[in-house]
Amino acid sequence: MRARSRGGFPRFKIQESWPINPRLSKMRLLSSMTLSAGIKVLALHGKGGSGPAMARNLQPLVESTKADNWAWSFPSAPHSLEAFTAQGNVKQTTFKTGTAWWQLPPGVRSFEASEFEGVEESLRALEKRWEEEGPFDVLVGHSQGAMLTAIVVAQALSGKSGSSPLKPRCAILS
Repeated sequence: MRARSRGGFPRFKIQESWPINPRLSKMRLLSSMTLSAGIKVLALHGKGGSGPAMARNLQPLVESTKADNWAWSFPSAPHSLEAFTAQGNVKQTTFKTGTAWWQLPPGVRSFEASEFEGVEESLRALEKRWEEEGPFDVLVGHSQGAMLTAIVVAQALSGKSGSSPLKPRCAILS
């Protein structure tokens, strides 16, 4: 069963009748990781969101992983969206609060942009969080956070991350 929350993240209600065992699914998903030491997850919100808002929306998942010693971290992006306006194909959306991992000129969408202004600052902020709270095993990204996750993984896999500590063992994009 799926319902939309106000923050734009999907919310799922756990049903007793679901045929899968959530614990077994987690074990299969991360079978190559050592669970005894716990799993550290860094979760990146989408444009217009914030770390605390994503934490609220993922609270059922966070609660279900506590018994397996998972630790979650929810940073907020460094760029404020006060009075930033983005134009979509159908209607115009105005973000009066929230943050973004990068900024774009009005009317430009991330998938059509030639550059992401401020992404370097976001990567430095993630590196700082990684050094203070990490290393993290899993990098979870939603929407613009998923695009940033893809950038981090691509840099790590290509060997272009240099001295950056951003090297997750697993990535989940939504």
